[in-house]
Amino acid sequence: MSLLELRDLKVHFPQPSSWFGPKRCVKAVDGVSLAMQPGEIIGLVGESGCGKSTLGRAAVRLEVPTSGQVLIDGKDLYALSAAERRQLNGRYQMIFQDPYGSLNPRLTIFSALDEVLSMRKENFSAAERRSEAGKLLERVGLPADVLGRFPHQFSGGQRQRIGIARALAASPGFIVADEPVSALDVSVQAAIVNLLQDIRQQSGTAFLFIAHDLAVVEHISDRILVMYLGNVVESAAAKELVKTPLHPYTQALLSAVPSLHKNNSRIILKGDVPSPLDPPSGCPFHPRCPFAKEICKHQKPPLKNMGSRAVACFLQD
Repeated sequence: MSLLELRDLKVHFPQPSSWFGPKRCVKAVDGVSLAMQPGEIIGLVGESGCGKSTLGRAAVRLEVPTSGQVLIDGKDLYALSAAERRQLNGRYQMIFQDPYGSLNPRLTIFSALDEVLSMRKENFSAAERRSEAGKLLERVGLPADVLGRFPHQFSGGQRQRIGIARALAASPGFIVADEPVSALDVSVQAAIVNLLQDIRQQSGTAFLFIAHDLAVVEHISDRILVMYLGNVVESAAAKELVKTPLHPYTQALLSAVPSLHKNNSRIILKGDVPSPLDPPSGCPFHPRCPFAKEICKHQKPPLKNMGSRAVACFLQD
């Protein structure tokens, strides 16, 4: 049984329309499926606006799906009663992109951690919770004696470590990490990525790691899913996808990272990402694809399994 499974997940946002205009909606996530095993790190990449964050938020009940299922330990998260959901709350957590906005400035670090610790099943006394909070900070590389400080007294990298400690306080089975290093200096990014890898090795916590930087994602992930306009266009083991990308969009993303493809010339995509309010017909990538065929303009390619990987592209037929 998978720890987390998404089945044909769709998240659409209806938009206001004029009296006589057609109803329109943003198809932020448009039929995505994935299965995550315990201890696995799945990387989710794509340009801004492709639906990565919306998918991650739907996986932890921060965004309500239009259709499809989110299964945690085989239980449909959106079909459970409130009491049943509370029993699953500790199985999933989220690390947010903004280390400055994700912590309440009025709460001390201990209070921020204690909000989560006090909801765990163990009957922790206040002293035990403070001791546990100190251990969590030490686990993420901060001293326990800063528990009485406030968020503004820490750097961005330190605040992100506190956010990670808060997620770990629930002893989750998996964590959605939504662009956890994009707001940090490059020198700090590597330390946070290494910290997440250490957590996976020590506790077996799984991660859905969302980012736009393929170099970072390739370094940390077991598998990578590439999204474009709400659709997964390619998925494969991280090293396999980086070595032999099949989808033209993946090839373009990789060509922008010289350290990964030193021998390949840069692929410049024409135009901008289409508006999700008015997506193109057929393959959503065809207006920018240098290899588009006539069929690409009229039919949307299915995500086709090809052994250990999957790709949605008519070039692979």
